[in-house]
Amino acid sequence: MKYIVYAMAAMFFLASCSKDNYNEPQETFRGKFIDKQTGEPFQTAIGNTGIRIRMMEYSWSDNQPYDMNVKMDGTFNNTKVFKGEYGITPSGAFVPLEEERIKISGTVEKTWEVEPLLRVEWVGEPVVNADGTVDVKVKIL
Repeated sequence: MKYIVYAMAAMFFLASCSKDNYNEPQETFRGKFIDKQTGEPFQTAIGNTGIRIRMMEYSWSDNQPYDMNVKMDGTFNNTKVFKGEYGITPSGAFVPLEEERIKISGTVEKTWEVEPLLRVEWVGEPVVNADGTVDVKVKIL
């Protein structure tokens, strides 16, 4: 009896392993975020606390948002995007941007010039104290 249950479970499992009828995504969406005033790369935190790009595919009937995180240096590169039209909304520690419609086909590169909510500049070099602490001076703009 035990072997019959195992055999039936194996049949159901194998039956559900059919080939996907869609081709894998082949398109690439890459780019960067730069500081509008300085022209330098926009430095950010990593993961969910940094810049997030929300992509809403409008060329597909079941539009579910897809969120993509940006690297700490303000760049991103996604090589597995389906071809189509997307509403793209970046969000992060900068003045909010409106959704932008972009057609993704082949390789699409996008550069956003953003206005940071604040800018931090080093004033002098950090000093390491004898007790292991560090003194730094910064200017917040």
